[in-house]
Amino acid sequence: MDTAEAIDRAMGALIGGALGDALGMPTQLLSPARIAELYGHVEDFVAPVADHPVSKGLAAGTVTDDTEQALLLGRILVVSGNGFDHTRWVNALLDWEREVKARGSYDLLGPSTKRAIDAINDGVPAETGAPPQIVPSWRPSAAQNSVTGSPVATLPHALSGRGASSAARLSRRRSG
Repeated sequence: MDTAEAIDRAMGALIGGALGDALGMPTQLLSPARIAELYGHVEDFVAPVADHPVSKGLAAGTVTDDTEQALLLGRILVVSGNGFDHTRWVNALLDWEREVKARGSYDLLGPSTKRAIDAINDGVPAETGAPPQIVPSWRPSAAQNSVTGSPVATLPHALSGRGASSAARLSRRRSG
């Protein structure tokens, strides 16, 4: 596969993930029965109900913190070259958290993300104290906690070519 085709496929994967995230945004944290009651069968972008536990006030088609973190991680992987610049990742994550707070969207951060950022802010080394989507690693040992946002950890790694098989193992461990 040539570079242009690889970039096209990577863009397609990222866009597909973002579209799925935005489509599911109003249903996050809701039971199937509650989703059916509120929205019926979701087939298009819809705004969340006014009293939604985390998505209230978002416009239809808005992506969640999962997509934002996947894109942030992708950028860090690109600029890190063949290695991984963990310090750059932690600093980018903390900058992103400040941006999320500034735009009034802090309630949208998932509980694992909030715990990890709080731990980092409290001085816990991110390599040891943060959930796997915050400490991106193509090493299976990073799968310390069970969270639902496994595409955040796996898609950018797989697209970077840095251990797609490890990303697949991480995804299986996190969703199993």
